[in-house]
Amino acid sequence: MIEQPTRVLFLASLLGLAGVQAPAAPTDQPPTSPGELFQPTRIWNVHLKFTPDQWGAMEPSGGPGGLFGGPPGPRARLSFGPGTLLAPVFLRDGDQNHDGKLSREEFQGLAGKWFTAWDRENAGKVNLEQLRTGLNRTFAPPGLPGRGPGQPGVRDLGMALQGPEGKRNGLASAMGIEFKYVHADLEFEGQTYTDVAVRYKGNGTFLESRGSLKRSLKVDLNKYVKGQKLAGITKLNLHNNVTDASWMNEVLSHRLYRDAGVPAPRTAYARVFVTVPGKFD
Repeated sequence: MIEQPTRVLFLASLLGLAGVQAPAAPTDQPPTSPGELFQPTRIWNVHLKFTPDQWGAMEPSGGPGGLFGGPPGPRARLSFGPGTLLAPVFLRDGDQNHDGKLSREEFQGLAGKWFTAWDRENAGKVNLEQLRTGLNRTFAPPGLPGRGPGQPGVRDLGMALQGPEGKRNGLASAMGIEFKYVHADLEFEGQTYTDVAVRYKGNGTFLESRGSLKRSLKVDLNKYVKGQKLAGITKLNLHNNVTDASWMNEVLSHRLYRDAGVPAPRTAYARVFVTVPGKFD
């Protein structure tokens, strides 16, 4: 018999975060079992309530150059690309007067600094391997070792996405971004669950939605109140589907895996609302 994995997936749309829409009235009785909860034809109403301090404390720390600090809000969307990793390193190594900018002289000096470090044979030029090694060492995200040619046991940067020891893996974690649990209250179809643990989640999806209020969330009902469950489930993942305009990729793919006998998360849809008194009412 194939058992359901303990970590479940819960697809969601994040609505009403900036007071655009008030939480909808419950339309269904709360589910009493996983079978009732994970119905792809149902759209559940989920309402998370934070105090201002709890909401602020959930903002992740870390990331290159503090790039990911600051509260979420309606601002220009931050797209993820090479500059996300490269720009903080340029400033870190080249900003000699620490004014947060690179002058022409500082930029030129940075190129000379890197060339000197990479030209280990003092040949006045660097070959392909030296260039590759220098780039890997210089632009390795926090927690990722640079890799020289022929070094065993260390993968290329494109694959070395392991977080620090004991931490979660993936791109965001490898870049030093830490997600912190905070206390909150959860209302699910009119039924209240007090003192649940909530944090942001995701790697590439988090980076894609960093400048938006619509971020993916993880809810742990059992972390602070032992034995607390929703329809027999202790953890819910609320995905914002920022990279899936169809909202169907995970629903269909996980269903195909389960039909083939492979353990895979179950899915459902939800309208997710967040209330923060004085901020998002």
